[in-house]
Amino acid sequence: MPGDSTRRALRRSAAALAAALCVVLGATAAPAGAQTPPTTTTPASGIPSVGVSPTESRPGDPNRGQWFVFSLEPGKSATTKARVTNPADVPQTVKLYVRDLTFGADGTPAVSDAPAQTDVGLWGRFAQPTLEIAARSTALVPFSVTVPDAAEPGDHVGVVVVESAPQGGAI
Repeated sequence: MPGDSTRRALRRSAAALAAALCVVLGATAAPAGAQTPPTTTTPASGIPSVGVSPTESRPGDPNRGQWFVFSLEPGKSATTKARVTNPADVPQTVKLYVRDLTFGADGTPAVSDAPAQTDVGLWGRFAQPTLEIAARSTALVPFSVTVPDAAEPGDHVGVVVVESAPQGGAI
């Protein structure tokens, strides 16, 4: 599992649009409460961006339950829901997907934009990859993770990404 400083860097760099997803092959944990998603304002439009957070967390989860965590054996799958919150006064259309998370030599996290995902980004799927979320509302959106039979034991880290459509203005 990444260290505290790496998790803090991840939270600073990706919190507004992504929530970390960790797949632990072989471990177990028990349920706990949910978290409130962070939001930011898109500078070009002044419209607050959507937030994403887990609907379930467990006492031993990384980053005090702000990560999605699955404890699965190779060949198994699980489903949970992402809480997607729109704090804006207007509806927003978002794309939902899972991506691999890589770490640089200095521990800096990066969301993989490679066309072919190779780890958690390949394993995770939203049944509904596009969502229109009403103004000032929250939606619970199911997604699943299916671990391949040949997966290596250990921690596998990715991110759940909720991407807002551009709202106009200069970028």
